[in-house]
Amino acid sequence: MKASFFRPLVCLFSVVAGIAAAASPVVPEVRVPGWELMLFASEPEIVTPIGIAVDKTGRVFVTESHTHLVKPEYQGPKTDRIVILEDTNGDGKADRKRIFAEGFTAAMNLRFDPEGVLHMVHRNGVVRLEDADHDGVCEKQVPLLTLNTKAVYPHNGLSSLVFAPDGYLYIGSGENFGESCTATAADGSSFSWTPGGANILRMRRDGAQLEGWATGLWNCFALAVDGAGRLLAADNDPDSRSPCRLLHIVKGGDYGFRFQYGRSGLHPFVSWNGELSGTLPMITSTGEAPASILDARLTALGPDRGDGFLVSEWGDSTLSWYRLQPRGASFGARREEVIKGGQAEFRPSCLAAAPDGSVYLTDWADREYSVHGKGRIWHLKAKSPERTPRDHRVLPVTKPEQRRARLAGLMEPSAWPELKAALTDADPWIAAAARTALSRPVFQQRLLTETESTDPALRLGVLLVLHYTGYAEAEPLLRRALTDKDPAVRGLAMRWAAELRLKPLYPLVEKALNVARENGQPVTEDDFSLWLAALDLISRDAPPTAATALASNDDLLQRLLADPVVNPAIKAATLPRLTNFKSPTTIRTLLRLSAEGDPRVREEAVRSLGFVTVKAVVAPLQRIALDGNSPVPLRLNALGSLGGRDDAAVLPLLPLLSGENTELALETARALRTHVSHPEVRAAYTSIAGGSGIPEGLKAQATLALGTSPPPSERPRSDAEWTTVLLDAAATADADRGRRVFLSPVAQCSTCHTAESRGTSVGPDLSLIARSSSREKLIQSILEP
Repeated sequence: MKASFFRPLVCLFSVVAGIAAAASPVVPEVRVPGWELMLFASEPEIVTPIGIAVDKTGRVFVTESHTHLVKPEYQGPKTDRIVILEDTNGDGKADRKRIFAEGFTAAMNLRFDPEGVLHMVHRNGVVRLEDADHDGVCEKQVPLLTLNTKAVYPHNGLSSLVFAPDGYLYIGSGENFGESCTATAADGSSFSWTPGGANILRMRRDGAQLEGWATGLWNCFALAVDGAGRLLAADNDPDSRSPCRLLHIVKGGDYGFRFQYGRSGLHPFVSWNGELSGTLPMITSTGEAPASILDARLTALGPDRGDGFLVSEWGDSTLSWYRLQPRGASFGARREEVIKGGQAEFRPSCLAAAPDGSVYLTDWADREYSVHGKGRIWHLKAKSPERTPRDHRVLPVTKPEQRRARLAGLMEPSAWPELKAALTDADPWIAAAARTALSRPVFQQRLLTETESTDPALRLGVLLVLHYTGYAEAEPLLRRALTDKDPAVRGLAMRWAAELRLKPLYPLVEKALNVARENGQPVTEDDFSLWLAALDLISRDAPPTAATALASNDDLLQRLLADPVVNPAIKAATLPRLTNFKSPTTIRTLLRLSAEGDPRVREEAVRSLGFVTVKAVVAPLQRIALDGNSPVPLRLNALGSLGGRDDAAVLPLLPLLSGENTELALETARALRTHVSHPEVRAAYTSIAGGSGIPEGLKAQATLALGTSPPPSERPRSDAEWTTVLLDAAATADADRGRRVFLSPVAQCSTCHTAESRGTSVGPDLSLIARSSSREKLIQSILEP
């Protein structure tokens, strides 16, 4: 940051006549009886606000951003500033504004320490802002932490902070575009990290004893501590690995994300909800783009609102209430939307409780990321505060939590038997605590003696600790582990060998799936993806980057497809990953595999031929589509792969429109739709549209192509009607038909998106979209792309 830390600041006082100059914003919907939400300030008095904090006297401190992705035409100040807003006449609106501090770049969140001194986190550091005479002007800016990195994007560096009762200040970071960086505290202690996940750091309140606390996040914009000292984080999601997460942060916790494996979050070496061994799951999913967490203990919002957390969700224009529910040594949670605003004008950012228990909320006020001159501060309170006593409750620390905390702190050799037992505990939080303790050097020799234990869970646990600590003599261990009978041990060994690019181990990695079959173990899609990724990465000369990690290794894929010994299931799983459809070798391979052999392999090969534009593939696809002896699913995919081509490719398909198989007729109608100007095609569609006894779906396809409107009973007329029809749980659905539509050259979904490894990565990968979006949201995205 290039703030002028020691330049005297001039106090600016401005008494304003409310906010009459700004257009009255639409008040978001409040869904909790007994609450009211009022506008406290709006543009031009406050613009693009982010962080917020309220002092003991009720003054509202706000980070006003002027440096976030600035466009050339922006007329605002050149640096960010912290302003104080006050309501001096008691009418509920800010009527006094002053600049408390300025000169910052990419300023984010604000927090008061227990002594009442304001702290601010910006992209590259943490600053204590001292106002010893309490006159509302910061006279001393003291850097407590500085982040040294090449990255400059405003909100993926440092962004969140919270003071905890243990005497530490915790700081949350973002992925920093995978750039190496070093954080240095005021006492000279430092913590460096290379491309990986975002981290939670901690240091003493005076800027001493900086250390890494947890890792594996994407972008932690919010931290909170509850009355029992639990640390919670709201983590935003990678480009294609939703949902956003509410996390329980513990010492040594690994939450799974690694930026060097790509922005999508879909690489097999990335975990998002504890899927990979050694990573921890989320408490629960949140709404899109969580930006702040507020502990209910600090509020007075009515009966039954004394526990839980209020979370602002910028992307969904919502505030949601989360109540923790014990789950082993951690928690799950229940979510309730309590405030909902319009997508265009309500973008809730940060939350702060006032001394009276009411809540202030910053509102970015626009979906535009760049600073734009708009902004609001909302004030949430109970309508009858005199009848709304504080109802504070702290969820008691459970016995499993107590055990987890105690285990993580064990450091004497005498603790080995207890830690060894905990290493195989079924609760991932207990096992993680044991790994944290066992990562201390005093336990290394004990761990090495258990690498050949008869207990597979212990072998895995030991290997996880050695992997976490970067054990230097890994290769001999991995030689054994790659042939281990336990699939989890083999999976970790493949990951570790690939991370280190231990090329002498390539043959063992290559045979790892054979070991599974020899032991009678099923090979899942995830197993295959991890194996393929390990083969790819271990063969590379340079470590992966976000830009290269997911690049298709077509040479490797071709070898698998050409090998007659390779299992057909592996070939079927390999085919969607091909990307070089201009390669003559790829085209020959696809034509060969589509012509005969295993039905799954043929079907995947035919789908891939849809991405090949050379005319040589047309006749083989036509033969499959028209062959009455071929399986119907294979013929349907051949029709889909012929769509979007010239007249010569699709006109021979016309007889299928009048065939007995309705599915084939429907798929043919879709493939021919863009050829409706051809006389033969138009005549066929006209006959279908005016005919009797024609299936409704086929008739709808014909009228759609001809541009005539079907009767209302046959086709919804508005987005609302479409939504109602598509949300009907009793309606029949066909995932295979949906897949063909997605891949269709006519629909062009795969021109911008990828799903199940097929398509083009212009927009987000949609492979896991159902995990983060409701059916209603997905329908809205299709109707209003």
